[in-house]
Amino acid sequence: MSNTNYKHPRDAEERKIFREMALPLSNPKRHPQIEIAPFFSAVAGLSLDHKPFQGGQGASSELGSSIPIEGTAFFYAYPKQGSDGTDPTQMEPWLITAKHVIEKISHDPKKTIVLRVNSEKGSRIALLHPDTDIKWYHHETLDIIVASIDITALIKRGLSSRCLSAPEWAFNRSGAKKFGLAESDPIFMIGFPCGWLEGSQDYPVVRQGIIAQMRGWLNNDHDTFLIDGSGFPGMSGGPVLAKTMEYMSDGQLTERLRLIGLVSQVAQSDLGHEEYSEVRLAASESADLITVIPTDA
Repeated sequence: MSNTNYKHPRDAEERKIFREMALPLSNPKRHPQIEIAPFFSAVAGLSLDHKPFQGGQGASSELGSSIPIEGTAFFYAYPKQGSDGTDPTQMEPWLITAKHVIEKISHDPKKTIVLRVNSEKGSRIALLHPDTDIKWYHHETLDIIVASIDITALIKRGLSSRCLSAPEWAFNRSGAKKFGLAESDPIFMIGFPCGWLEGSQDYPVVRQGIIAQMRGWLNNDHDTFLIDGSGFPGMSGGPVLAKTMEYMSDGQLTERLRLIGLVSQVAQSDLGHEEYSEVRLAASESADLITVIPTDA
């Protein structure tokens, strides 16, 4: 039964306000979002190409998704020796990832590293040969490996990427103490879980978690700390970001993201019993605890 005398409970002004609230991009009262875009442009997917390396083969967009992503890396700008980090011209670019992702590459000169980075025109791929383009330096005990890299040469090859500046974005142990990072604080991971690829664009995936155990690292008892979150193969080597509230130079309190480390190993839990097989199987695959290699390393 229709009622011709029915009147919408909202008047024209109320409907206008509702429409403005439903369109957050045009709503001036929208809460500012955390700036995560700089991290996206610094993250790259890592793959291995077992074909023989060909000289002059620098960058390409022809490989497509035929080579799956096996890990994550990011570009990191660190002050040169003797610099305090205040001079941008005295920053050295590095490629950072987990050692276990590519620990065999440096021992096999026939393997080529495939570096996948997004640009405005789509995914771009650079082929880096261990003998000519890149040399790795690994930590003796921790799961981290770095390579000095010519970011300008990569940009000339067609890769649109940027480096995360250590003084601007990173927290070491003293920074984490100063801003009171602790268990239960929110974190984000960026990477390519299970070699995730989406069409022509290799957009990385953001996953959320919390700091699970950090005071051992803060107290100088441990070299690593733990986060609670879902970790999958392909995320290894990706940056781990902490969400902080900081006072800016103008006195405003602002949410920020700080680089605090990289994804290393996912803790495994083997309960050792056969009953309740489905539950036991899930528990043996992942305990949802991830070891983080801190920026100090």
